Amino acid sequence: MRAISAILVFTFLATCSIAVETESIGVKDLPPEISVKGKFIEGLKWKDKNGVNILILSFKGTIDEKTPYGDVRSIFLYGEQYVVNNGSVKLLWDIIDFEKACDFSASLTGNGFIENSTTITDLDQDGITETLIAYKLVCRGEPWPAQMKILIHENNVKYGLRGSMLWLLLEAPYDKLPSPLSKIDFDDFEYDKSKVTEDEKEWYRKENFEHGLVLGRYRNENDFQNAPKVFLLHAKKQWRKLMIERL
Repeated sequence: MRAISAILVFTFLATCSIAVETESIGVKDLPPEISVKGKFIEGLKWKDKNGVNILILSFKGTIDEKTPYGDVRSIFLYGEQYVVNNGSVKLLWDIIDFEKACDFSASLTGNGFIENSTTITDLDQDGITETLIAYKLVCRGEPWPAQMKILIHENNVKYGLRGSMLWLLLEAPYDKLPSPLSKIDFDDFEYDKSKVTEDEKEWYRKENFEHGLVLGRYRNENDFQNAPKVFLLHAKKQWRKLMIERL
């Protein structure tokens, strides 16, 4: 019965996801009241009960700074959603995130919004759309996974999954991963770190790979406690799709 219910929910999710039509826009298409912070990455426009929605994703980087401890670099990511209604432009929500003070010997490569990951949906069919964005941040001196965040906004309410990506070297398939990653069954993988069993934690300890517990997992699902269930299903689906980082 549970399996049938899950199938019905995923069918509902897929059906609703198709309903919202969006239009890609550039800087020249923005109302004069809206200015872009840094370099323009993506712009979308669509309609819902609120009016005409405009989403802008942009970033600033690399910003070089000198500190008493040496030279460092920083990168800043910006996301903003506006609503245009009856000629007025209102900021619905915005986010600022960053990887700051990264040592010059390390690399900021790979930071930013993940390509083709933004979705606009009306999963709960209330006429108010949900905006999902995904991005990663890392200061990397050696092969190590980036931190990934998947954020859903409905109006100005934010829900998120936050955790670590799983890195694969080049195009290596799972069975070519270095041990003990190659021993992990990804067909039965728990993406929520807070739900990992004690038996699995013990396995990681025996493999001397305790830090591997975070790879490919988000920290918890606490943000979604009061959200419609389809919001979490959608966020988890995107996490599974995007959590692999190829270096």
